[in-house]
Amino acid sequence: MQPLLIPLLTLLISGTILWIWEIKQPFRKIKNLPTFLEDLRELPIIFLFIVVSAQIYSYVGNLFVFPTIEAVTHSVGWTLVLSLPLWLRIVIAILFKDLIAYFNHWLMHHNLVLWRTHKWHHLQKPMYWLKGNKNSLFAKIIAKWDFLSFPLLGIPLDITLICVLAYSFFTFFVHSNIQWLPWMRAVEWVFVTPRYHLVHHSSNIQLQCKNLSDIFTFCDRIFGTYVDPESFDTSHEEFGLDEDESLTLRMIIGI
Repeated sequence: MQPLLIPLLTLLISGTILWIWEIKQPFRKIKNLPTFLEDLRELPIIFLFIVVSAQIYSYVGNLFVFPTIEAVTHSVGWTLVLSLPLWLRIVIAILFKDLIAYFNHWLMHHNLVLWRTHKWHHLQKPMYWLKGNKNSLFAKIIAKWDFLSFPLLGIPLDITLICVLAYSFFTFFVHSNIQWLPWMRAVEWVFVTPRYHLVHHSSNIQLQCKNLSDIFTFCDRIFGTYVDPESFDTSHEEFGLDEDESLTLRMIIGI
């Protein structure tokens, strides 16, 4: 029960904050309660995947990855990196996490096998906060490795957990049905916002390969996948997959 407590509390707190915001300043009018009740049926699957992916991450990590990290962090050259101030190592770890997530996301949209792990996430048409956590089992397993830079840079577990929780809220936020606000234009020079990420969830398959950044928008700007949200015509745009496809067990698992 304990492994589920933290994600459950994160879901409840994030959902309460963002749902109130969505009701007060919605981007599009959606039937909030019926949509939520429909998605509620999938929550047990999502929580099960959180636990299973964490167990797989722990098993594989303890078997192969963490011993390697332990050896690297005790090497002569790496001790110099670990001597850097903690705040600087946290910043570097977050930047590397974002870079890894960007390339994982890029591969999911350019490789047929990996696209299957990501397809469920794009299936939904009404965009709102809860959609941010709708990922297949294999997508969740892949996403766990985005945080490898934290143990590699000797970030304490409590601080890593805080960063994971903050990232979870941020993921819900960028998928939320929040009205496009003027301040977002300035923020988007650095951070992904709901309107920025909404471009990526367009039913237009060419736009689905754009705005792939996870936290910081500069990955898109550097690697040529940036689309200015100002050029995105929301009045005529549809979201989700452009194909008439229903949810299947294979899509949920990501195979």
